[in-house]
Amino acid sequence: MIYKRRRRLCLEAGIPYRATHVLRHSFISIHGQHGQAVAVLSAHVGHARASFTLDQYRTVFDKERAALTINFSPLTKDSERPP
Repeated sequence: MIYKRRRRLCLEAGIPYRATHVLRHSFISIHGQHGQAVAVLSAHVGHARASFTLDQYRTVFDKERAALTINFSPLTKDSERPP
């Protein structure tokens, strides 16, 4: 019953249907991206171990990886030349 109702609501809203499990993955990954502790997320979704949540559910987004990139261009000789 819930499946049919969600499917109909998505159809009426003009958005693609996503299974509940996809939403669960999204919830965990988005909250993780915004800094929520994995232990808290794990407890919230009912996992026994935070390691399971990390291994099976947490997606690392490209933006998160890019944030770890160091820009060395200000330290190079080319950046010291006047325009």
